[in-house]
Amino acid sequence: MSRSAKSAPLVVVKLGTSVLTQGSMRLHRPIMVQLVQQCALLKARGYQVILVSSGAVACGREVLNPPSGTLQTDPDKQMLAAIGQSHLIKTWDQLFQLYDLRVAQILLTRDDFEHRSRFFKCPRYLTSAA
Repeated sequence: MSRSAKSAPLVVVKLGTSVLTQGSMRLHRPIMVQLVQQCALLKARGYQVILVSSGAVACGREVLNPPSGTLQTDPDKQMLAAIGQSHLIKTWDQLFQLYDLRVAQILLTRDDFEHRSRFFKCPRYLTSAA
């Protein structure tokens, strides 16, 4: 079933770190593959899909592999997120490419939450990227 992007129902999928890591200190790629498969199925059925993903800190930990129990302060977590974010989006991109789907990253600021009208001006092709 195919629908135009403007009339297709929208599904927003919010994934927390605990889902993506399955309780470990690393991304759990098998669960990520399953989630991508489900998003691809929704897309094939004519839905718009937006994936909202946490996991940048966990991904940063995976990249740096620090000793257990270290890097716990807020500045440490900000550093881990900064390192992990590019790796996280790269991982999503690789997984969605398996289904010929493209991803886009939208970075939000406090202004975006305080002025909701800004969100609704987001180009439609970005909101249906995944």
